[in-house]
Amino acid sequence: MNKNNSKSASLPPVPKGLSRCEKCGHYKGDCLQDGVKWHISCICHRQICHRCRLPIYKYKIPSDIYDETNGRCLHVSIVCAWAHRCPDGVQGQLPNSMLIDTRTGIDILTGEKVLDKETLLHPKN
Repeated sequence: MNKNNSKSASLPPVPKGLSRCEKCGHYKGDCLQDGVKWHISCICHRQICHRCRLPIYKYKIPSDIYDETNGRCLHVSIVCAWAHRCPDGVQGQLPNSMLIDTRTGIDILTGEKVLDKETLLHPKN
């Protein structure tokens, strides 16, 4: 078997300035790639839908992310938010406060726990 086609091929080197987030495990930090300065975000600061209280997308919108499989920094466009759909059956009025700390799942104004860790790290959409 050709080594280049092997699944055990090593991943590209991570750009200097990036490190894994202790909470979510995704890369974050500032780096330089191909002469462009990038501010890479992890998934801890994703926006939460005001209606269903689930993350709108798997990354913060807009943001820059690091794709470790191909070693490239990528931009996440605001257009990605258009793909969000609330789960069927979500009803009720919007909460009074929408300042949710996506690291803890706690509404900052009320102190109420509104999201669990599993929903924060592994959204359904």
